[in-house]
Amino acid sequence: MRPSLPHPQVGPFQAASEFQEALRVANAVANYLYRNRARMRYHECLANGWPIASGPVEGACKNLIKDRMERSGMRWTEQMAEAIVQLRAIYLSGDFDCYWQFHIEQDQCRPYPATWSVVPKQPHPNDLQ
Repeated sequence: MRPSLPHPQVGPFQAASEFQEALRVANAVANYLYRNRARMRYHECLANGWPIASGPVEGACKNLIKDRMERSGMRWTEQMAEAIVQLRAIYLSGDFDCYWQFHIEQDQCRPYPATWSVVPKQPHPNDLQ
């Protein structure tokens, strides 16, 4: 005699209830896809050379945030972490020098100077030649 695998007994009411739950979930997913169909034009994204997977975004998050914020011994308040992330994004985009010049100009336009002020960046000696 061959041993049988144990399996729960499923009555008609339990099966109907599971079917109704599966149908509810399937309808919810179908409705979500229908409501968001304008955001799912993957063929257009691919034709434009845009990424459609999360890998590039996850890689950027790791490069931009995790590598900087999770160094040994670092502790951040939410406000300071946000400021550092914004500065890091500006730096990594190659726009830091333009941003810093704008920041200096804005700081020097204050009608009432703060207790501290941004010091203008001095030109590098190689830039003077």
